[in-house]
Amino acid sequence: MAVADYKIVYLDPTDWNQWDRFVGQTPQGSIFQTSAYINCVKKAFERPAEIVTVFRRNRLVGGVVLYPQKHFGLPYVGTPFFVPRNGFILDEFKESFFYYKRINSRNKVLELLLKEIESRFVFCALQQSSEEDLRQLMWKNWQFIPDYTVVVYLQQNKDIFQQMDKDVRRRIRIFEKTGFKFEQLKQLNPVYKLLEESYGRHGLNPPIARSHFIEFSQSLLNSNLGKCFAVNQGGEISAFALVVENFPAVYGLFSGRNFIKAYSNAELYLQWRIIQEYQANGYKIFDMLGGMVPSIAKVKLELGGRLVRRDNVRYFRNRFYEFLFDIEASRKRKKRSL
Repeated sequence: MAVADYKIVYLDPTDWNQWDRFVGQTPQGSIFQTSAYINCVKKAFERPAEIVTVFRRNRLVGGVVLYPQKHFGLPYVGTPFFVPRNGFILDEFKESFFYYKRINSRNKVLELLLKEIESRFVFCALQQSSEEDLRQLMWKNWQFIPDYTVVVYLQQNKDIFQQMDKDVRRRIRIFEKTGFKFEQLKQLNPVYKLLEESYGRHGLNPPIARSHFIEFSQSLLNSNLGKCFAVNQGGEISAFALVVENFPAVYGLFSGRNFIKAYSNAELYLQWRIIQEYQANGYKIFDMLGGMVPSIAKVKLELGGRLVRRDNVRYFRNRFYEFLFDIEASRKRKKRSL
């Protein structure tokens, strides 16, 4: 099939349901790339979003969600913290019997998407699974930065509790006797201070302001995209976790606990109850979204999680733009430090 049979199409928001169907049929697709989630981002952060697709004749065969911005007057695409999964989604071309032909078709789609991005932006940051064929990006000198998350496989081992660290099991059992209540929250105003305390424990400010956190998180709950669970005693919340549901996977987007009082086991107990909740409901994966900070990863791994690699991929039009954006990234890191 000639490259001329493929064309770039920017989907109008009225056609985003077509994109949603495509996302749901592909292994790379996730809830974070659907119109429902995109609209929550647009509403809470007032960020423009585009869905750039490739059509082969009248069939959608690939695409990517972009959040374009400008800095120093330069157009670029970043991947916001609150969009933890966002990369190229490609058709599997299952109608072709030969593996080589399927790969060749996917490369044609990816090549068109890369050309479109490189012609419009001086910088682009996305994320891809390391199991995919990413040679097209390598041939075009995109940068790869390994990134790890921690995943609990909910159905592979029914007795997850026995796979946890012995000390973690002991602490959970002790906490179960304290009379704390596991509950689902509908309002999120009380929990932002716990997010601040958790990041502060690691010497950081939260990556999201209070007003944005409340509006965005509430929007996820109101849209039935997520749930917020908490551990409560006497009306005081000691730990919370906001998850995003995308059966058969559930993602841990935000969490925090009270570090001022002696509730050191509250977060462990909360995560264990969430594991139980989704395992009982037939979910297969609990992606805890994050495994690069040693102290945070340690707790997740002790809960029975396994490291899974993805790749952050970046494009710079030239070294000068890379220099500019590295300076900006350094400034943002310093701003987050307490």
